[in-house]
Amino acid sequence: RMVHDAYEMLDSGKDADPDKVEDRIDLIALGNPHLSLNELKRLSELVEKDNRPKSVKVRVIAALSRYVHAEGDKLGYNKKIEGWGVELINDTCWCMMLDPPIVPADPSSKIMTNS
Repeated sequence: RMVHDAYEMLDSGKDADPDKVEDRIDLIALGNPHLSLNELKRLSELVEKDNRPKSVKVRVIAALSRYVHAEGDKLGYNKKIEGWGVELINDTCWCMMLDPPIVPADPSSKIMTNS
């Protein structure tokens, strides 16, 4: 299924069963290269609208510039997003992170990304 933005991506998986192989998602990686302030706002709205916690089986990361991160702090977006369990990474593409690696080592891992 093709999804068109970070908001729709996370919303599309809300009914997935992480214990079923066909529904399993190991990593959701957003913002490659960087989330915009509008995307950060939409992500904040998504995690706020649905009170269910993030599955501990799914790692969610978002890459953003220092500017967008600072604005997200001012506007309260980051607190909501990080409180839900999203890891925010500044000024680099998540796929470039090698120590520790972001990409799961298991070759059968399923990754969702908005880029």
